[in-house]
Amino acid sequence: MKGSTKKPPTQLFFGLLLFVLFGVLLMTLAGSGSSSYTALVEQKKHDDQLRIASSYLTNKVRQNDVEDCIIVSKDSETGHALLKVLENGADASVITWIYYHDGYIKEATFVDGAAFDPELGFEIAKLDVFALQHYEDNIICLELGISGYDIRDVWIASKTGYIEEGLQ
Repeated sequence: MKGSTKKPPTQLFFGLLLFVLFGVLLMTLAGSGSSSYTALVEQKKHDDQLRIASSYLTNKVRQNDVEDCIIVSKDSETGHALLKVLENGADASVITWIYYHDGYIKEATFVDGAAFDPELGFEIAKLDVFALQHYEDNIICLELGISGYDIRDVWIASKTGYIEEGLQ
């Protein structure tokens, strides 16, 4: 009978060590790929919020670009900038307020003369930064951002101009 071919213990040990090392490397690679993917998804979510906010605000202004229809103002309680859109022109009986409240850009529509209540608006986009600068008669700059990510300036030009009310 032929002699059995037993592997030396060092060869077996190094084979197992190589197998364990490969397993650890595979788990590390999977973990780093997972965290990279999570960060990418989070960045995409924040980019979507900024895109939604800038697109919504730009389209709302362009949709209502009529003489004396868009008022750039400031909320007297919070000091946040806001836009008032007079539906159907300057003698409108319905006013749409676009404002920043509780970390969201919100929109609320009220009958002219009704008291403004920021709690009644519906949420458009979640942001940490919302500022509005009025330049000349027909240009506003919106600063939109999310802390730790991106802050974007959105310039919106109006053909008919804006009315400024209560800004300093």
